[in-house]
Amino acid sequence: MLAKAASLLTAASVVAMSSAASPITQKISRDVVVVGGGAAGAYAAVRLREDYGKSIALVEKEARLGGAVDTWTDPKTNTPYELGVEAFLDYGNATQFFERFNVPVHASEQELVNTRYADFSTGNFVNYTSPTAAEQLAAFQKYAELAEKYEDMMLPGLWNFPTAGNIPEDLLLNFGDFARKYGIEAAVPTIWDISAVALGQLETQPTFYVMQTFPAPLARVYTGKGRTLYVASHRNQDIYDRVSDTLGKDVLYSSTVVNATRTSNGVSIIAKGADGHQTEIRAKRLLIAIPPTVPNLTPFKLDKKERSVLDKTTYTQAYAGGVVSSNLPLNTTIINSASANWLDFPDLSLLQWYKNVDTPDRYHKVMMFGNETLNSDASKALVEQSYRQLVGAGTLPEASGKGLEWLHFADHGSVNIRASLEDLKAGFIQELYSLQGHLSTWYTGAAWSAQLHTPTWAFSDSVIPRLVEGL
Repeated sequence: MLAKAASLLTAASVVAMSSAASPITQKISRDVVVVGGGAAGAYAAVRLREDYGKSIALVEKEARLGGAVDTWTDPKTNTPYELGVEAFLDYGNATQFFERFNVPVHASEQELVNTRYADFSTGNFVNYTSPTAAEQLAAFQKYAELAEKYEDMMLPGLWNFPTAGNIPEDLLLNFGDFARKYGIEAAVPTIWDISAVALGQLETQPTFYVMQTFPAPLARVYTGKGRTLYVASHRNQDIYDRVSDTLGKDVLYSSTVVNATRTSNGVSIIAKGADGHQTEIRAKRLLIAIPPTVPNLTPFKLDKKERSVLDKTTYTQAYAGGVVSSNLPLNTTIINSASANWLDFPDLSLLQWYKNVDTPDRYHKVMMFGNETLNSDASKALVEQSYRQLVGAGTLPEASGKGLEWLHFADHGSVNIRASLEDLKAGFIQELYSLQGHLSTWYTGAAWSAQLHTPTWAFSDSVIPRLVEGL
């Protein structure tokens, strides 16, 4: 008991010292405080304030909104490059949201690029034969048919997901067994490359988690019955810049939550800005729109119920960047492949590819994924080591000039939050969703829906009516 009291005293002292060093400079009251200005949080803030008439404050750690929509503009050429979301799935009211902010969009077209496959651990090209167009179409038609069986229980959220003992057997199968059972192997390389890469080796993942990254609406894109969109300016950040203009001073940029008190009657959080100044926000409801990992939620002082659920999760750390080199090929993507087997992929940690599309300056996009321990330096090292392996094996010619040069790098945070197969079978989804509304706290984002951008908008639409009830 004394030890516990001492621990609490120490924690209180830390908060007090922090407040003394960085005094609270303003206090504000709102109906809802939203933490996280990525896809789901920024969208929810607009809907709450503009459509539900609720006062809001949005706390965002970056100097911009949009999260994984990460457009970098080359200062030398003024050319925009998408380091995050390259296209938006036309799902829910996505087109209406773009229209609302007068951001023109067009249907995406398939990129025509040369594709090579190499084992980045050795640097050698893999004798890889891609599925034919006919094989892919047949496989995606079957996959879409299967995914549609579970669409209502997975989108726009998992509110209706089956309870323990009632989960369809197919969703609990290892994805390799699922693919072989239904003969959809030809679809798997695209599933991995487009959205499931952050799971690493797909063959051993429960099918549910793969389908969460590549749900039925995305599968329909590959059968010709759906579409993806890109911003006409070729700068996907435009939609969030317009959102930013609309929300104005209700957004606290470059700010993080350093302390929070949550009760069934409301919340109080302290947000610290880059300048060290702190804002206390008192609100009737809290909407957390950041990945619900234990480290992310430390300032919110999770209680026993919350820890019992979130301690069961694991997740992937995601990073992206732009590199140039005189010997990386133009209009070519070099994909990291473990072998020529359509079901065999590199496990975490990994560099997905070096990707160059229709640019004359040898700019290549890179994306890196790893477990909870992968940090920025280690993810950069993956890129540099893979490059040296490719050059050393003769897959790439000897570098001239500076070799590999970084132009931009971004931390895309925690993705693909998931539990073990055993916990999934035992009712983890219901445990996770039991946190909605607990201690005046609601959640939105990819962990609660599909691992795609616009479905998180739709999920926010399903959360908001529940959140505002009684306000």
